[in-house]
Amino acid sequence: MTDQPQNDRRLWEALEACRPQREDLSDPALAELAARLSVDSRWQEAFERMQDIDGRIEQSMPQVPTPEGLQDRLLARLAEAQQAQGSQSIATPRCRAAANAEPLGDSGRSVCKSRRWLFAAGAVLSTSAVLLVVAWLGQHRAVPLTQALVQEAAIQFFLSESGDVMGHPLAEQAPPAAYPFSREVVAVAQARWRPVEGLLDRDGLAYDLNPGGRVRATLYVVRVRQDVAELGSTPPWPPFSTAGCAMAAWQEGDLLYMLVVRGQTRTYRHLLAAPQGPLA
Repeated sequence: MTDQPQNDRRLWEALEACRPQREDLSDPALAELAARLSVDSRWQEAFERMQDIDGRIEQSMPQVPTPEGLQDRLLARLAEAQQAQGSQSIATPRCRAAANAEPLGDSGRSVCKSRRWLFAAGAVLSTSAVLLVVAWLGQHRAVPLTQALVQEAAIQFFLSESGDVMGHPLAEQAPPAAYPFSREVVAVAQARWRPVEGLLDRDGLAYDLNPGGRVRATLYVVRVRQDVAELGSTPPWPPFSTAGCAMAAWQEGDLLYMLVVRGQTRTYRHLLAAPQGPLA
């Protein structure tokens, strides 16, 4: 439906940039979003839902102590970087992407499109702060995935998509072999596939099972190098439900599948190749 909040790309990206338990709406760059929230209950509901999901994801992230000797290593790296780059600042790929982000309204300021980067940095980073993040990531490359983290991330990703993107018909064009369709899900005739980026900080595929229909349903698949705790090898019953979505995650070898359905649990059940649970 065209009146859904996520169809306004600029405002939706601005909403995504708001961090939980922060005063980001007071930023002049988000004035247009703040004005819309004050008069539109649909946007207010979407804002509260996103804040709740992001808050739970943020709380689930592990608290890692600062490595011993990190300060000395950072200072040494900073001196080397300043000598090599002169007065130029060091920018990560994500910071450069933020510099090219689409401005909101007439403010001329950019809204960062990735809450994951906002959680990690919180603002435009100085050279030393960038080095701190790089050093931290170098020592803690893999954040253990949990069932709760997968569930919340998949629903958040699903809600951030407009639903208007049309991929390749599954019946006419085979998807990349690295991300096959799951045998646990019914391969409906109208299914389409498309690449996705940034889901759990990974690239993968999305299979839209009802493109253009009233009820959105998408099967996401990414590759992981770890066993996700509490996930089985088949879709669970009942599914995890929140924010008007029914969602299930399961793991087949190094493939992580996430089925998200906007609507009733009954719709989710009908998409399973081997239905479980009650018929109603």
